[in-house]
Amino acid sequence: LPRFMYAILLDSYDRIQELGDGAAIPGITRDHVLRLPTPLPPRNVQKDIVAEIEAEQAIVDANRELIERFEKKIHAAIGRVWGDGERGCK
Repeated sequence: LPRFMYAILLDSYDRIQELGDGAAIPGITRDHVLRLPTPLPPRNVQKDIVAEIEAEQAIVDANRELIERFEKKIHAAIGRVWGDGERGCK
């Protein structure tokens, strides 16, 4: 599955960067990538792994959004306590 292979390549990123001397991407050739040992479980196992990665990514994305929302609330609360930029502190 392409999504499974993408996950494997992401996991191998540091090893790929150490490989060497290519031209397309500095230091990396197509042959380097093709020579990487790549686990290839049965298709149903690949689907399960991809589904788990996507579920975890959805949690990470939701947490990022939650952090952003709370940062806005914190800034708004600080603004109320210290006054906004136009009114200043009195």
